[in-house]
Amino acid sequence: MSNKSLYSKEELENFCQLNSEKQTLIYNLYIKCHYKLVYSIVRNHFSTEDILQEAFLRVINKDLTHIYNSKLNSWIYILTKNLALNYLRKHKYNKNNLNIDDVTHNFYVSNPIIEYVKIKNILYYVSLLPLNLRKTIYYRSIMQLSYKEISKIIGISEGAVKQNLHRARKILREQL
Repeated sequence: MSNKSLYSKEELENFCQLNSEKQTLIYNLYIKCHYKLVYSIVRNHFSTEDILQEAFLRVINKDLTHIYNSKLNSWIYILTKNLALNYLRKHKYNKNNLNIDDVTHNFYVSNPIIEYVKIKNILYYVSLLPLNLRKTIYYRSIMQLSYKEISKIIGISEGAVKQNLHRARKILREQL
């Protein structure tokens, strides 16, 4: 996560007074930034959209005076992640269920058939990984976070993050 704010605290606090174009811009930016995170947890496009809408409503209805501008993006990220994890707990969602066609349409491929098959295989085997290994791979490969940032988000030591990455990569190498 960068230190630069994606949207200002004032914009979120006064969201209802903004014109509809600005509201749409802020909402679409929020969705774009957090969709992959939520989808990687719940593995369902429609549930992901519901969770993102719920999280966004909580953000704009929350009194943000106690949150510093520099911590706003982190707070929103953690709120969104926690809502997705709570959804997963409540619905006892099958974490290994993955609609690959939903995910692969977002990838740019140079040779469509070969790349599609490669991506489909990789995503399938990643979806079979335990949640803790899947989250570690996501944060490192997709979000490109450092070991230290990953350890703070997941709540484990940096050594455990490295170990999870090693285990996940080893499993994927064996399966691919």
